[in-house]
Amino acid sequence: MNPPPEPVHAAAVDLGSNSFHMVIATWEDGVLRVVDRIRERVLLASALDKRARLSGDGVERAMATLARFSQRLEELPNPRVRAVGTNTFRVVRDPRDFHAMAEEALGQRIGILAGAEEARMIYKGIRYDIGRQGDMILAVDIGGGSTELMAGDGAAPTVAESMNMGSGSWTERFFQGGEIRPKAMRNATLAAERKVSRYRRRLPQADQAHCFGSSGTVLSLARILQRAGWVTEGSITREAMERLYRDIEEENHLDDFQLDGLSSGRRSTFLGGMCILMGVMRALDIQQLHTTEAALREGLLLDLLGRLGGGEEDLRESTVEHMQNRYRIDLDQAQRVAKTAKALAKEAGKPWDYSKEDRLELRWAAALHEMGLFIRHQAFHRHGAWLVANADMPGFSTGECARLAFLLRQQRQGFSVKSLEEFAKRDREGIAQSTLLLRLSVLLHRTRAPEEMPLRFEAPKAHRMEVIAPDGWWEDHPLTAVDVEEEAEHWEEHGYRLVAMEERA
Repeated sequence: MNPPPEPVHAAAVDLGSNSFHMVIATWEDGVLRVVDRIRERVLLASALDKRARLSGDGVERAMATLARFSQRLEELPNPRVRAVGTNTFRVVRDPRDFHAMAEEALGQRIGILAGAEEARMIYKGIRYDIGRQGDMILAVDIGGGSTELMAGDGAAPTVAESMNMGSGSWTERFFQGGEIRPKAMRNATLAAERKVSRYRRRLPQADQAHCFGSSGTVLSLARILQRAGWVTEGSITREAMERLYRDIEEENHLDDFQLDGLSSGRRSTFLGGMCILMGVMRALDIQQLHTTEAALREGLLLDLLGRLGGGEEDLRESTVEHMQNRYRIDLDQAQRVAKTAKALAKEAGKPWDYSKEDRLELRWAAALHEMGLFIRHQAFHRHGAWLVANADMPGFSTGECARLAFLLRQQRQGFSVKSLEEFAKRDREGIAQSTLLLRLSVLLHRTRAPEEMPLRFEAPKAHRMEVIAPDGWWEDHPLTAVDVEEEAEHWEEHGYRLVAMEERA
C-alpha cells in the first residue's frame, strides 16, 4: 500500500492598509485546513504623508512585522506562499524602494493586487466559507484603505468593484483628532453612500440576495451590536446600525465613550468604518448583513492552490485564453511561438536557473505576443503591452501584468539593460531571460510557415544558448540567419551568448 501523500503547506500574506495578516493552511484530501493565523496592526496608511510618501516609522513597523512573518514561514516544510499588497501598496508614491525592502524582509515576492482583483479574491474566500453555490450573494468588505463590493451566484463574481475609501482613510478625512461632529458624520456617511450608489444598478437587490460582510470593521461592529443586545451573533441589522449611529452622534470626542467589543487597536479607525458601512447599507437598502471570517486571505489560499494544481483551475489560464479570443489572435502562430519558447525554456532550466514562474509568464507572453495587431500592425508590440498593462486580467496581480506587458513590449527592436530598471533587482534576471527567449521564439517564426523547423536547442552552460540546424539549413535560410546574428548582439548586452550552429559531423 502506498503511503498517503504529504499535505501541501500554503501561506497567504495580506499586507493591508491597517493590518498585515498571514494565514497558514494545509491542503489534504481535497480539504483546506487553517492551522495558524497571525495579525499585526501596522497602520501603514496612516504613515502616508500628503504626497503619498511613507514615513520612517511606518516603514520600520512594516519591516519588523514582515521579518516576523518570514521567521514563521521558515519553520514550515517547503511552504507555498502568496504575498500581496493592497490599497496602500497601490497608492504609495515611488514604491520601488519600499517594495524591494518589503520583499527582502519577507523573503518572498510580493504582488500588488489591483482593486478589482482584490474584490475577486475576497469573493472567492467568502464563497468558499459560506458555500451556497447557486445562491446569489451580495458582499461588502471594508478595509483600511479601500472598500470592495461583490456579487454573484457561482464560483466567480459577476460584479467585483473596489472603491478608494477605507476605515483609516475615512477617519483621517472626516474625524481628525477623534473629534465627533454631527455634520462630519453626515458628510462621511453621505460621501460613502454616493460612491456605492454608482454600482447599485449592477448589483442584485438586497432582498433578493444573501448579504454578507467581512473583515475587521464589519466583525468589530457585529461584536459591538451583539454585546449591546441589539442583534444576534454573526449579524448586523440596519435598525441596530442606525441606533448606534445616533448614540455616537451625541458624543463630542472618540475618547468620551466606551463601546463593549471595540478593541483598542480598532478604535483609531472605528468612526470612518462605521460611516462607510452605514452608507453601504443605506445605498443598497440592506436590512441585514451576515458576517463571515473569510476574506482576502482565504481567497489567496484558494487561488494559490489552484495555481499549484491542488485546488481550482489557475484562473490566469482562462484569462489568457479569453484574451486570445477577444483580440482575435492567430492561434496557430501563437502556438508555434509558444512551442519553441517551451523548448528553449526547458533547455535553459537548470543551466540558467530559470524559474518555473518565469516559464509560465514566458508561455503566456508567447500566447499573447500578437494581441497588439488587433489595433494596428505598426508598433503592434507597444499596443499589446499597453493592452496588457491596462486591461482587467482576472487572476493576475499588477506586478504580473507589468512583467507580461514588458515581455510584449520588448519582443522586437531594441532591448537595453536600462529598460529593466523599473523592476526590483531580484526579478530582473528572470525577466531578462524570459525576454530573450521570447524574442528568439518570435524571430524564428517570422515567416509564419506552418511546417515545423528542423531546429534543436542546447544550453550547455549558464548564459549560453545554441540553435542547431541541419547541415546547409542556415545557408538556405539567409533571412533567419541574419536575424539570429543581429539578435545575438542584444543577448551580448545582457551577458548571454546566442550561437547559430550546424549539426556536428
